[in-house]
Amino acid sequence: MSDNPIQITAEFDLPIGYEDQKGVLHKHVTIRRMKNGDIISMRKDIEIKTLASQMAALIDGNAASDIIAAGISSEVFNILLALVTTSIGTIQKDAITRSLFQNMHQVDVDYMIKMHNQLNGINEEAKGKDVPFAS
Repeated sequence: MSDNPIQITAEFDLPIGYEDQKGVLHKHVTIRRMKNGDIISMRKDIEIKTLASQMAALIDGNAASDIIAAGISSEVFNILLALVTTSIGTIQKDAITRSLFQNMHQVDVDYMIKMHNQLNGINEEAKGKDVPFAS
């Protein structure tokens, strides 16, 4: 057996932090490694978004489709982060949704994606290749 156990969680502080509706700033984050079930959950959400994109293309032409498609990629990260984030400050897992990430500073979302990639062994060399969630 290896002396180096696999790291299953990571804790870190956000560069800016998430400010909730009460004005409380939450900076300390805990995330967990991604599981196969997370990918299955994400596929269902992404399939719904893709269908919406295709419908928009039929209704409004390519311009609407391009706008929605761009939103899908950021929504994928919101879905992913909502699945793997176990806490943000005093906000616990049951209150963490993808809409929370839509209200975060982009620098914090980017940092969380970077930390997720490190925890899951997705390296910088994977960028642009066929590796899920390489930012």
